[in-house]
Parts: sequence; C-alpha cells; structure tokens
Amino acid sequence: MVLNDMPMHLRPNVRRIIDRAGERAVLLAGSGRSGITWVQNIINHRQDHRLIHEPFRQDKVSFLPPLPPYPLYLRPEEPAPLFKPRALRILRGQFHSDWTDQSVAPGIYHRRLLKSIRANLMLKWLVTQMPVLKVVFLMRHPCAVSYSQTRLGWVQSVERLYTMRLQPKLLTDFLAPFVPLCEAVREPFEVNVLLWAIENYIPLKQFALFPAAVGQPVDMAPHPPQILLLFYEALCTNPEVELCRLFDFLGLPLDGAAFDALRTPAQTAFRWSAIHSGESIVDAWRSRVAPHQAKRAIELLHHFDLDQIYSQDSMPRFSLGQ
Repeated sequence: MVLNDMPMHLRPNVRRIIDRAGERAVLLAGSGRSGITWVQNIINHRQDHRLIHEPFRQDKVSFLPPLPPYPLYLRPEEPAPLFKPRALRILRGQFHSDWTDQSVAPGIYHRRLLKSIRANLMLKWLVTQMPVLKVVFLMRHPCAVSYSQTRLGWVQSVERLYTMRLQPKLLTDFLAPFVPLCEAVREPFEVNVLLWAIENYIPLKQFALFPAAVGQPVDMAPHPPQILLLFYEALCTNPEVELCRLFDFLGLPLDGAAFDALRTPAQTAFRWSAIHSGESIVDAWRSRVAPHQAKRAIELLHHFDLDQIYSQDSMPRFSLGQ
C-alpha cells in the first residue's frame, strides 16, 4: 500500500480529514485558467466543504487505472469496469491523498466539492454513474483563457491535441469532422483556443446546453437538475444574479461573505493578472491579444458553432435568464 492510499489514521504526520458528505457532492469543472479556483473559493467561502483537488490526475492519484491520453473521453452509457469503481470512490470521497487534500484543513465535513479541469469529456458519464452529483460548469472567453495558458507556457498543448485523436470513440462521436483543423493548427495561442473549443463543445452538446438562438434565454433547469452553466464574465459583471443562481442550484445559503469571496483574488491569480493590475477582469485580455489573434480565435470557434456563445466582444452572446 502506497502512502497516499493509506487510511488517514495510519499515515504519519498528515492532517486528519473526516468526510461525512456521503453522496452529496459537487463537481466544479471547466478549462484551465478559466477562474475555477476563484469559483471554488466562492462556493466554499464558509470553509465547510471538503475540497478535493484535481482527482483525475493519474500521476497524482495512484489507485487510478492506466488511462488513455489526457483528457479521457467516456460515452455516457459506457461500462468502464476498471475506471468506474475508482471514479465513484473519488466522487464519494472514499480516499485521501496529499495531492487531493492539499487545499483542505483538518476537520469534519458534511459537504464535498471536487475541482477538475480534466473531467470535461466525461462529465455526462460521471453524472450517469452518480445521478445525485451536481456539476457546475464554468466557461470563460477563450481569448482570455488561451492568453493565460500561453503566458504560462502550456507548450504541451500540441501534444494534447494530438493524443485526443488517439481515442477512437472520441473521434467517432465528435472529433472526426475536426481532424483536418487539428492537423493544421500549430501556433500556440490557436492550439489553446482549439483545445478550449473541444473541451467545451463536448459537454455543451452532451447536456444540450447550446442556445436555441443567440440572445434568447435558455432554460437551465433540467429535471432533476444536474448541471449549471456559469459564465465567468456574467459572474464578474452581474454578481447578485449569478450568485443567486449558483447558490440556489447548490442548495446553499447566500450571505455577504460569498460576495466578499467574489471580490478576493484566487491564490492561482498571478501578479500580471487583471485582478492585481487594476484592469477590467473581463476586458483585460483585449489589450494583450492582438486583433488578428482574436479574429482567428472566433474563426476557430465557428467550426464548432461556439461563436454563438463567444465573439470578439468580451461578454457571452446570450443570457441564462432565470
């Protein structure tokens, strides 16, 4: 038994975390650098959730089986006999590791919040396996996300784009029409935009979250509710409405401390981030992304019909009226 898989009471010099949330779990998902940690802190502003950090990293969570190249795609009805019991173990919080528990203090927790930027292509599968799971899916303008990723040197993106095509079911179900596009794009910023498109396109399609028409309200209350689509920009510019939507979906009380957390930068915000520089956190990317790059980004989105959601404007193109 490796250290990370030992029961907490047997592990030396580790914090004691007691998880009594049962199957009441929330999964916060989205692309990397989209504001995931910030939203995590807002949800957990009372520090009453057990936070599980990026649990689908095979190199960090040793009991996961060998996985296809990241990110893993699973069809909703797929048995996945090797992966399923381990995924349910993760969702139910029936494990501890220094990696996943890095953001949680010792204590007894009756709520559980998992954060993952690696689960987008299996979100529907996860909900199918555990129907009580609630998913908060965060989207942010791809130019802002891609700029941040490129600035941080996420140079492995071309390899990620290539390895996604090694999953036959992913190709059959979604990616086959986009293979020529994937082969043609090599510039790092454009590769990150294309990866953003794939990572967001698939869950939007699987959960039928595409808008019927640009500018029209979308019914975001499936029965029973499984997923909430949350826009970073809307949360920044209309926090009263968006926090009410978020906390109502989660069944949590909304208080002033949540708004305080909204105004507090996440620990993953770098010094050059807009929230530290004093720039508009919605528009800052516009001064950093060249006009031709923004235009090219929207051209790439058009292949996926995602230009229905994001254009060269900073805000998403439709509302989620409640």
